[in-house]
Amino acid sequence: MMVALVLLSSCTSTFEQAGNALAQGDYTTAIAKSLESIEKGKDIPEAEAVLKDAWQRANSAWEAQIATYEKASSPEELSKAIAVYTKLIKLHKMVGAAGRSDLNPSADTIQERANQTNLLIADLYVDQALATLELGGRENAKKAVLQFTIAKKMDPEYYGIDYLIEKATKQATIKVFVFTGPDSNYSFNTMMMVPAVEKLFDDLDFVEVVVPPQHYIASIGDDHDAKNFARGHGADLMVHFELATSMKLSAHEDIRPISSKVTEASDWQVGKSYMLASGTCEVKYIVVDLETEKNIAEGSFVVKDSTDFGFSVSSIRATGNKEKIQFSGMDSARVMLINPLTEGEKLISLAYQLKSFEKVNMPNHGFETGISTVGNPISGALDFSVYKSPADLANYKNFNGHTFFLFDAIKYVSYTFDDGKKDERYRVIYNGGGFKEGIDGQLDAAKVDRETYAALMQWMEKTAANTDEVTIGTFLGGFYTETVPRKIVEQISPVLK
Repeated sequence: MMVALVLLSSCTSTFEQAGNALAQGDYTTAIAKSLESIEKGKDIPEAEAVLKDAWQRANSAWEAQIATYEKASSPEELSKAIAVYTKLIKLHKMVGAAGRSDLNPSADTIQERANQTNLLIADLYVDQALATLELGGRENAKKAVLQFTIAKKMDPEYYGIDYLIEKATKQATIKVFVFTGPDSNYSFNTMMMVPAVEKLFDDLDFVEVVVPPQHYIASIGDDHDAKNFARGHGADLMVHFELATSMKLSAHEDIRPISSKVTEASDWQVGKSYMLASGTCEVKYIVVDLETEKNIAEGSFVVKDSTDFGFSVSSIRATGNKEKIQFSGMDSARVMLINPLTEGEKLISLAYQLKSFEKVNMPNHGFETGISTVGNPISGALDFSVYKSPADLANYKNFNGHTFFLFDAIKYVSYTFDDGKKDERYRVIYNGGGFKEGIDGQLDAAKVDRETYAALMQWMEKTAANTDEVTIGTFLGGFYTETVPRKIVEQISPVLK
């Protein structure tokens, strides 16, 4: 009896969903839930009643809508019938799959009617497109291409449709000849930019670039009969541009106070060192109608871009003094660069704060073990002469993003006596690694890190002075043949629509 009550409860719930869907005019859900209810409880009179009512209403209402739409003479209005056909076919397939042949589902017959309607829509779109094409002009040809394309979608086998699309596309397409003048500020031959501009124009809808067997360069003020040259190669328009490009490569060392959240070292400084390549290109252009020889557009604009090559290093700066210090185990006192900490600090707290707030790659077991030096410590500082640009250094994973500590040791106060005297202590921050054991190894590591940083700064300054080699090889190529051509096409393409 309990099982029967559970089944009855389940069927009633599904039946209620079917009834609610029918009341809301959702015939598909009403039929689906009715079939589900009948499958669970079998021959439930209420579910059968909802099923037959929803079936009759769906077929009557949707057939009436289809009949109304199919009286239309425009392809746009007639196309509305297809959406209704789709719903009706889905419904008939559902009922057929449930084995309800008594309801006479006929999905195949309805599908055939829908196919015939598709053919009629295709005919109407072709007629519409032919009439539009007869009006002449590029804009009408563009509309015709769209209409022919819809017709092909409705009937992929429509006779001659590909020829009609090709014909309309040809009428809609404008042929463009790209012409350039010299770059007045740079030794680059602007001819290297022309293929990039041509390709970008050619990728536009209804634009075809006319490529002559040979290009040449002439300024906008004196094009050396380029119009006749372009016209002779079948162009409708000539896009003529000339440039004035300037480049800059510089080394940068940005210094700022340490994060205020690093309370143990509030007066320290943080540096970021990197190189910046930047380019500015002033573009002047005209667009000439080759039939009338009139300028239909002209103007100028500026393109700017820059890169840091994806490379930078950081530094934690000493604000203290050089002091003569004697560590235990060290033969004699040495003059060292000292960075003082706030009185009462904790070295482990400082390590945590540097890691959290300045994103320094500190070791998990504390500050006193130090930062490992860059590269192989046995070989000392890096030789930067093998690198041509910062982009090369960016691939050196152990170096790019490294933080240098530009001092030897930390000075801190470990204890204040009752008489006010302070017990000043010193801590060497580096791990000696492969240099030497003990204090000497730690100090040698600190020295190598500072020397490596100094060598990097010298390399940056020297590289920045050799602007041509770095900017041409690493930055200018992309700026000149990608960034600027893209902006030229973006600026001029509205004229071609």
